[in-house]
Amino acid sequence: MKKYLYIALIMVCGLASCDVLDTEPMDSYNELLIWRNKDLAENVLREAYWTILKDLYCSGDNNTECLRTDSWTDNVWNKDNNSVAAEAISPTNIENNIGGFNKYSYIRRTSLIIEELTNNPDIDGQSCKQFIAEARCLRVMVYSWMVRRWGGVMLVDKLMTPSDEMLMSRSTEEEMYRFMVNELKLAIPDLPSTANKERFTKGAALTLLTRVSLEGGLYDETIAAGKQLFEGEEAANWSIDPEYRKMFGSFSYPETSPEIQFYFTQGDKKQYCENLLPMYVAGTLAPGRNIMGPAFNDKVDAWCANWPSHELTEAYLAIDVEGDQTAKHYTETAKWKNAPVKTASIMYSNRDKRLDATICYDGTTYFTSPIEMDTKGNCYWENTQNHGFMTQSGYMWRKYIYELDGTDALPGYQILYDFRYILFRLGEACLNYAEALGRKGEIDKAIRMMNMTRTQHGGLPALPE
Repeated sequence: MKKYLYIALIMVCGLASCDVLDTEPMDSYNELLIWRNKDLAENVLREAYWTILKDLYCSGDNNTECLRTDSWTDNVWNKDNNSVAAEAISPTNIENNIGGFNKYSYIRRTSLIIEELTNNPDIDGQSCKQFIAEARCLRVMVYSWMVRRWGGVMLVDKLMTPSDEMLMSRSTEEEMYRFMVNELKLAIPDLPSTANKERFTKGAALTLLTRVSLEGGLYDETIAAGKQLFEGEEAANWSIDPEYRKMFGSFSYPETSPEIQFYFTQGDKKQYCENLLPMYVAGTLAPGRNIMGPAFNDKVDAWCANWPSHELTEAYLAIDVEGDQTAKHYTETAKWKNAPVKTASIMYSNRDKRLDATICYDGTTYFTSPIEMDTKGNCYWENTQNHGFMTQSGYMWRKYIYELDGTDALPGYQILYDFRYILFRLGEACLNYAEALGRKGEIDKAIRMMNMTRTQHGGLPALPE
């Protein structure tokens, strides 16, 4: 751990006052010096944010959390064999497929911050409280990642020393979720209501609380957190954003979105695209490779191997504009039933707006290129000379691709790129809250919460309460 603190000291030496740096000889920098200075301590916290979030949630490859876990479901068509989706997990391959349970170096990072700032006489009390609260939230994110994969794990809730007993038994899954809930309840009062979205706020922590409490079956805790977000003081700080596509289709828009609470940024064109998520979700456009269909106007040299499935695309409802005006499966609408010829334009018309924001399908445009997925189309796999990364499901991802930023945002190999991973937003909390309400029998209120995202994100008519 000391080597990280020395690195942190070097990184922020320009921010610290000369008085601090001159108090001791050059050969005696140690942890005590760092924990006596607010700027140095905060840099240790920032480094913890970066290391934990980048490794566990924002790795920038096929193991990026949102892509990796979705690939275990029917939402995704996998190019390569996926052992989790195929239910082919065994003791010999489990860690390679889902990630190892031993993330205790990250637990130590957060516990060190909590330990050193508790009753710290050299840094102002308010800063100490906030930094401790943020460290608690990060500790919950580490345990949440572990418990979702492994169930109960060893619970370490303090800074371990060499004299402590290291042979520990696993806590139960219930105990782990109860710990995470209590940890967040301790943290939330000391967090700011507004801050840079790369740091935890009350709103982001409450959304995380709705997540872990719902997963742990602690529905009363989910409801209590939901009430704070939607009916308490925090309700003034966040709202459902009707610009669903902009939240995921533009690099800069999340900064001002009233819904997005917490993100992880890799900016200033310091990362090559192959180290970021777009390289692994962007639809491949290979000019000159297609032997049928319209030519591609854009080049997207991506390595996508996980595409939207037919099951996912079918799940987006359509408004029955020529019938009873309700939302239903498109094959049940009057427009589809009455059509003498069933075409893609009818199939995709009047659908939930989140479909267009998430998935590129036959008859749409991707950046400036027309997209055709049928057997004579430019994106049909066999018509692209069996391109290894061309879609095999007939669909491509639009979500997390910055089309709204224009062709300057085309992803591809060896392109310096900016990207933001959206980690928490009010829409997730809304649906977590709704599910907990439903499970507790408060059906009318649950439907009311569901309608918030259904109408504002999806443009669908509200469900009757």
